[in-house]
Amino acid sequence: MPDPAASATPDNAAGATEPAAGVVREFPRPTPESPYLNRELSWLDFNHRVLALADVADTPVLERAKFLAIFSSNLDEFFQVRVAILKEQEAARLGGSSPDGLTPSEQLRAIRARIADLIDDQSKIFSGRVVPALGEAGVVLCAWDAIGDDDRGFLDDGAEYAVELGTAAPGLAGEAVGILGLVERVQNDFA
Repeated sequence: MPDPAASATPDNAAGATEPAAGVVREFPRPTPESPYLNRELSWLDFNHRVLALADVADTPVLERAKFLAIFSSNLDEFFQVRVAILKEQEAARLGGSSPDGLTPSEQLRAIRARIADLIDDQSKIFSGRVVPALGEAGVVLCAWDAIGDDDRGFLDDGAEYAVELGTAAPGLAGEAVGILGLVERVQNDFA
């Protein structure tokens, strides 16, 4: 697999083995003056490298979609655990700082700045590169309202579970991502 941490060049063409320009960036390294990296920001740098894997054009498109899902799942957990702890520390007005010298408030501000860039990159990769590649592979993403009545009926009749938005799906673990796909509708002349 190509090295996603390699520097991307602005002239990457379709089929390139590196992420598009702007997605991969230089990550901080310890120095004698500052021997510690911030744990939270370092974790965001790691997740950024996961996101970069979704932008490698010669990786199969469903694998690229999986990297986007992994990135999103990682980010959800990051907010549920690590950001929540920092917010609790900030609310409790606990003194002190992390080994790299940042207070909880400073870490939260730095996280906010990084997250904005990450979400922007994720959106560009998903909308600008993965969705079109899925379309080229015959996978079309569409809203329920865009599905014709015949196909809606087919999906309603064939669905094992009817799940309303905001309710748990039977048989799916919490926070699981489910994909419903209609690969091809074939008329059956044998019935």
